Amino acid sequence: MKRFEALEGFRAVLAWWVVLGHMLMYARISGNEMWPVFDLGRQGIIAVYVFMIISGFVITHLLTQRREPYGVYIMRRFLRLWPVFAVVVTFVAVANLFGVSIRNPGDDLGLHYLAEITMFHGLIPNEILNDASQALAGPGWSISLEWQFYVIAPLLLVVFTTRHWVRWPVAAAVLAFATTGALGTEFDWIELFGQRWTYDKPSALFLSLPYFCLGMFCYWIFSNFSGAVKTTLPAALVFAAIALGFARSHHESLALFIWAFLFSLLLIQEGPVYNFFRQRWLKWVGDISYSTYITHVVVIELLVDYVIPRSHDKWSYFATIVAVSVPTILAVSAASYYGLEKPAINLGRRLAKRMQAKPE
Repeated sequence: MKRFEALEGFRAVLAWWVVLGHMLMYARISGNEMWPVFDLGRQGIIAVYVFMIISGFVITHLLTQRREPYGVYIMRRFLRLWPVFAVVVTFVAVANLFGVSIRNPGDDLGLHYLAEITMFHGLIPNEILNDASQALAGPGWSISLEWQFYVIAPLLLVVFTTRHWVRWPVAAAVLAFATTGALGTEFDWIELFGQRWTYDKPSALFLSLPYFCLGMFCYWIFSNFSGAVKTTLPAALVFAAIALGFARSHHESLALFIWAFLFSLLLIQEGPVYNFFRQRWLKWVGDISYSTYITHVVVIELLVDYVIPRSHDKWSYFATIVAVSVPTILAVSAASYYGLEKPAINLGRRLAKRMQAKPE
């Protein structure tokens, strides 16, 4: 199946944007202590929004090209996300039991662990379990969001791939679902049955579905009209300008512009910028970016608590965090990728072949 190599390189940039934001956070450097343009480094949520759009694009490509049975598809997606995530969540939970407070889930450690190990924890509002979306694995709120999307993505694809009448009720449900989220995302809450349900992050799918749907729609454009617009850079920019009408914050606006830029590269598939993101070293960093994304907070927190000496000078402290954390994160990410993530992906491939093998 065709792979979008430029996307792999771009994922590396997005993952390390999130890492940079957390390193600045642990150094306690606020936005008013740096030039406004560099303050973007603290806004890792922008990168996460772009990740969501990319997921919608790539999963649509996967579903339309492989055409696997649902059981095979969801098994492979589960093995793509769960092993590394489960190890991180378990490590943090066990560390807390032994008094090493990497993250502090309070008295509800057992409940948080049971919730997060399912990867559906992002659906749980604070009113049921406080900070359920990120109590143990901080960035894990978006992993739950990915998993929720994976579960229903084949149903969403019906809108784009069938002419059967069923596409219309599905489209109506998706539109209602996305509209509900679009109205509540700015404050990460939703009101149902007279009760307001709140989230620390937009970790429930109905709060973030528009991003995934945007990626799916862009893949539909890419696969059906790429020949006509391949040399037309403004096509993606116009599309982004329309999408900006639905943005409620500068974070969302910037995420949409970044996606417009990336989508333009995918449409054109040539030029020095496109080739930069296809470089082998950057692609490798992209290959291990999922492990980087899910492990880096634990690594940084352990380093700042037990290895890196405190400093009153925030910028020298930040420089020390960068110098120590970057090689450590890369080493941990590579070990996680080659020791756990890649074997799980390969296991998924082998199981898929067995599940789809025709009996003699």
